Amino acid sequence: MMYTKLTTMFALILVTMALFNIASSHTKSNYVVIVDAGGSSSKLRVYTCVKNKHSHVSDVELNFTKTFPPGISSFHNNETALKIYLKNIIEEAKKIVPEEQMKSTSLYLMGTAGMRLVPDKDKLIENINRVLEDSINPFHYNSSNVKILPGRDEGVYAWVALNYLLGNFHSNKSHSSFAGILEMGSRSTQIAFTPEETMSKKGFDVYFASRKFEVYSQSYLQYGTEGLPIRIVQDRCKNCKDQLIKDSCAMTDDIINVTLDSGNHNTLKGHFNFSSCESLLTSLAPKKDHCDPHFCAVVNAIQPSIPKIKFYATQTFDIAPKVFHAFMSDNETLDMNLLKKNTKRNCEKNIAEIDAKHKKFASSNCLLGMFMPVLLNKTYGFPMDTNQIIVTSKIHGKSIDWSLGAALMELGAQEKGRHSYRVDKRR
Repeated sequence: MMYTKLTTMFALILVTMALFNIASSHTKSNYVVIVDAGGSSSKLRVYTCVKNKHSHVSDVELNFTKTFPPGISSFHNNETALKIYLKNIIEEAKKIVPEEQMKSTSLYLMGTAGMRLVPDKDKLIENINRVLEDSINPFHYNSSNVKILPGRDEGVYAWVALNYLLGNFHSNKSHSSFAGILEMGSRSTQIAFTPEETMSKKGFDVYFASRKFEVYSQSYLQYGTEGLPIRIVQDRCKNCKDQLIKDSCAMTDDIINVTLDSGNHNTLKGHFNFSSCESLLTSLAPKKDHCDPHFCAVVNAIQPSIPKIKFYATQTFDIAPKVFHAFMSDNETLDMNLLKKNTKRNCEKNIAEIDAKHKKFASSNCLLGMFMPVLLNKTYGFPMDTNQIIVTSKIHGKSIDWSLGAALMELGAQEKGRHSYRVDKRR
């Protein structure tokens, strides 16, 4: 009896000590609020950062997310509407961050491709600053917290987020084993990876978790889901307005309304033709040794060869392969040849044959299914039979978002100093 009691007490002491060690290995949570101001909406994301004494990388978790349509660029000429829009976002963030931590919690608003295309973006940023400097914002903030993020920075942040979720920063893995990122949004597409050869320029030195990484990152503007139809219209009709334009990449008889950045409205009428669409997209796709000066962040940014590593295709990249069932046996690895075959078979139908539930995005899926092999093969240099590309937007149930990378870098910089967590662009 006495032995049993002593054994039980000893077990309780061990459990208590273990719980104490777990609790003491973490310090008080910190928060960071990031507004991802994209082309079609703004996404509020609140991250919690917990320092882990057993690791040189802090634990950062997505605490809350909510999407606010439309894109913030819609309010570039209406400061009153902008204030209401931002106030609604701030009110949601206030529900998550404890009041006593609000003043020490940084708020960042980072615009992506949608804001890069606003003609008077300086005025828009000025208006945003004016609103966020108002008393409606209880969070720590200064004017440098509002920025239009260059696409290449977005690519680097996404690369950081991906490899953090994969656990690569928590180990001493060689740089060559870090995964690459393929990302596509509404207005742009990004690629970022650690190349096998040393780059003399056009790369980034990323300092993270006491290590230095050489990362190639490139962004192509107007090559997202909303940008591609604009490029098709511009290719078919320069500076035109209110015209009906034949579109070989849309399902036959489908009607797609396209608004150009100039404000002109045009209509695409689908008449799907596999060969014509592939030829058109090949001519429109960015070339890896040259970028369109108007749409590309860097001119003549020659891409290093694709290394033998895994790449994760995220965001809208994961739509068409899932819709058209274009995977290898593991149901995650992209099969580009199968994607082409299945896109052709599904998209040669008339739009009237598609049920009402799937009609809205049917032509958009066809365009993506046609464009992905062109971009991945012709622009980036992946072989058509590659088994390197994993199609998913989540790792262990957690979203691969560039804003997670931004949160990691910003929180890490606050903890360790800018020398340990920063991105240096090479010229």
